[in-house]
Amino acid sequence: QGAVAGLINRWVSTPWELFGEQEQTDYFRQIFQNAQFGAGWSRFIRLIARDFLRHDVGAFIEIIAPGDPLAPVDASIVGIAHLDALRCYPTRDPEYPVIYYARDGQRHLIHRTRVYRVVDMPDGDELYNGIGLCALARAVSILQREIYIGRYIQINLDDAPPPGIMTVQGMTERAFQNALASFRDSLQADSRD
Repeated sequence: QGAVAGLINRWVSTPWELFGEQEQTDYFRQIFQNAQFGAGWSRFIRLIARDFLRHDVGAFIEIIAPGDPLAPVDASIVGIAHLDALRCYPTRDPEYPVIYYARDGQRHLIHRTRVYRVVDMPDGDELYNGIGLCALARAVSILQREIYIGRYIQINLDDAPPPGIMTVQGMTERAFQNALASFRDSLQADSRD
């Protein structure tokens, strides 16, 4: 979590600049500065970055413009906003690449000119719908391997007996108590090292 927060803070604090004709750069600067329904560029980037880093499906940006939502954008863009990646379903349709599941249960097709998707390490196989491998998925696989290695070391390379149930036959109570005391002494010696 700390690494993700640090990376997101770095992205948010990275300065950005627009180049082009003055009228166009002023227009799009206002769009970016008022992103996420007026919350601003920093809030917008934080939301996009979190989805990008933790969802294999990527992050989704809504391009807000007047007109029929099922039709291409034919007027000026009025804003950009984050779409929750857990509510977006990528399709294989190039014209309508995303279905958005609203909180009220409604499904909304989104035209390709009204949505932009950012995916980390997208898979080239078209059956995966452009799903990639996010930073969280890569980190989890490394951590899972480390857990297995830790268990192996603990069980196989430690001088403690392997986990399980031991049965004993032909041993007196006194011999059993002596063996148990010796085992406890060795555990205490191990814990002091």
